[in-house]
Amino acid sequence: MLKICLITPNLLPVPSVNGGAIENLVTNVVREQEKEGRIDLTVVSIYSKKAFEESKRYSKTKFIYIKKNLFYIFLGCIYNISNRLFKTNLNTYNHIVLRKIKNMNFDYIIAEGGHYESFNEFLKYFSRDKMILHLHHQGKSNVFIDKTFSKLIGVSKFVTDDFAKSTKVIETKYLNNGIDLSKFDKYVSDSEKLKIREKCGIKKDDFLVLYCGRLTKVKGVLELIKAVKATKKKDIKLLILGSNNFLDGKGDEYTEKLKEEVKGYESQIIFTGYVNNWDVYKYYACTNIVCLPSLWEDAAPLACIETMISKKVMLATRTGGAPEYLNKDSSLVVEKDRNVVNNLKKGILTLYNEKDKLDEMGKKAYEHAKKFNSKNYYFDLIRLLEDFKEEKHG
Repeated sequence: MLKICLITPNLLPVPSVNGGAIENLVTNVVREQEKEGRIDLTVVSIYSKKAFEESKRYSKTKFIYIKKNLFYIFLGCIYNISNRLFKTNLNTYNHIVLRKIKNMNFDYIIAEGGHYESFNEFLKYFSRDKMILHLHHQGKSNVFIDKTFSKLIGVSKFVTDDFAKSTKVIETKYLNNGIDLSKFDKYVSDSEKLKIREKCGIKKDDFLVLYCGRLTKVKGVLELIKAVKATKKKDIKLLILGSNNFLDGKGDEYTEKLKEEVKGYESQIIFTGYVNNWDVYKYYACTNIVCLPSLWEDAAPLACIETMISKKVMLATRTGGAPEYLNKDSSLVVEKDRNVVNNLKKGILTLYNEKDKLDEMGKKAYEHAKKFNSKNYYFDLIRLLEDFKEEKHG
């Protein structure tokens, strides 16, 4: 039985009581481990009382929690000074993690994020061939990462191939993400869909485009707003599930730009503000299409899976790993070049003019999405790690 240690970043706890993409992914592994018990699993996480209580539900995973106490804060001050003055790569969280696990035996230690260079300290107690970097974003190697990690797992072929260009000494493989599909694969009645539309000022026959995500420049929200306006179709509406900052007056420079762009179109472009995670599936259900207008290289956007399992068609820019997740028969991908606004406009109008095909496309999307489930992810991860081990002994 493989002995695995997953080290999560020091931002949000596991189990994922406060959300977080990486934390949700690791929590799904923990849940499958509880059902299957195929590995000896240890998870290291930042401490939270709620997460600690939740962890007691899982008997087949060992949890190690790191508390941000006075010692943590003091050590952080010392390390910050050292890093500035002597150009060291010390990290408080990873140092305390190492103190907790240095006498434990693992086949593999998997860094799920955080300060990668500081994992070099782990080589005092663990051999390099046990150190794996799980990369959830586009990134490059450097001399410290090369020295520390023997293997890399990317969340998409795009991420993995891009990273591989920067190293000659790290073995690379990719593993597509899997999520808890049941969060989105839920029945929503027609009356409930209509109720949500009415609450947002959207008519039953309006063609509704949904954006779900952060309101940041790289996400392409401004370009999507411009594209919807450019369609010149009053019955094409855009619903934006994002931060409350847009509505409560605490927005930044970017959200101020969004406000300016929306002026005069408030009945066509609607911001919901914060929506509870457990209710997001209802908004997917009442839309016609979902849009992912990213302007950066989005490593493996989970919105692709969420959209497909909701039986919806996605319009996406050609970004990072997104095309790997999407089914070409149930999605439309456009270029994110300097003509991105026009490209998005044309994409919206193409799907608008093919309304009668969307249900059938949505069914194909649903069938494609089924493979991106937590159980498959759990077993695929184990197979990948076993392959690494066989290659080492082969």
